[in-house]
Amino acid sequence: MVDAVIAWVDGSDPEHIRKREKYKSTQHTQRTDAYAATRFSNNGELRYCINLIRKNAPWIREIFLITDSQCPDWLDAARRTELGVTIVDHKVIFRGHEEVLPTFNSLALETVLHRIPGLGEKFIYFNDDFFIVKPVLQKDYFDGSIPLIRGFYYSNNKFFRELNRLFGPKKFKMRGMVGTRFRQEDGVPLPHKVKICHTPHPIIKQDYANLMEDCDRVARNTKYRFRDAAQFGPVPFYVSTAFSAGRAKIVRRDDLYLDPADREDIDQSDIRAQLSKKRIRHMCVQSLEEFADGSRAGIYDILDELVASDVTP
Repeated sequence: MVDAVIAWVDGSDPEHIRKREKYKSTQHTQRTDAYAATRFSNNGELRYCINLIRKNAPWIREIFLITDSQCPDWLDAARRTELGVTIVDHKVIFRGHEEVLPTFNSLALETVLHRIPGLGEKFIYFNDDFFIVKPVLQKDYFDGSIPLIRGFYYSNNKFFRELNRLFGPKKFKMRGMVGTRFRQEDGVPLPHKVKICHTPHPIIKQDYANLMEDCDRVARNTKYRFRDAAQFGPVPFYVSTAFSAGRAKIVRRDDLYLDPADREDIDQSDIRAQLSKKRIRHMCVQSLEEFADGSRAGIYDILDELVASDVTP
């Protein structure tokens, strides 16, 4: 049994905007991107994310959608039942830490994923712009109780890091990788750190809970309403800890990562050519609203086809 968890926000909601503006002045963060509108933008990605889970990973039991008193209009009660979606409000997973609410910080949310009521021991964490574009199996994410992580690791040993820099593949420059964002003083021995792709992240709930609930990490990492340089990245921290302990494996990345920071203009044919490659089973579209109009329309066309067709591009 495997569940899915998706964090979602509609940043265009007037009430959400009002709350963000109200609390901006309460935290002085060094993260220049903490208030960026793109962090809260809603481009309709969630509908594709959920429908592609149900189409290409029908073995997933329940989809838990984490929101702040929000629900997209298209996802009414009947549709939630049909798609197996459960809405989980921030108030539920932050129980005991209500003083940090409202929060506008995905790192804070990720710190308490394990607190979702009814969540299975194995779950896969999605951002709403992660898409499963081809049929996948449970064994593509878990080897028994071992999560299979799309990413790469590097040693804390300076000698091995230098060897990798000189002779290894230039993976550090690969786009679509999430940095570690945690410090060694978090108190866990980590011979390896892991950078992860913008792809769904398989997680063992008890291991995740043990890590987050230890050393007052929940309180330390959730106290920031907006992203802050003092925070750690819960998912990379979990992955690095699990891999260092032999409780996670690194597998070859199998994703297409689209980012307007690389190219605002991208042709449909380019995307289709990439998706046609046998190894590509996931796609992430970063900041969809920042693509050029024609490119954005083309991406929507392809997403519509992925959901509707029996054969993916």
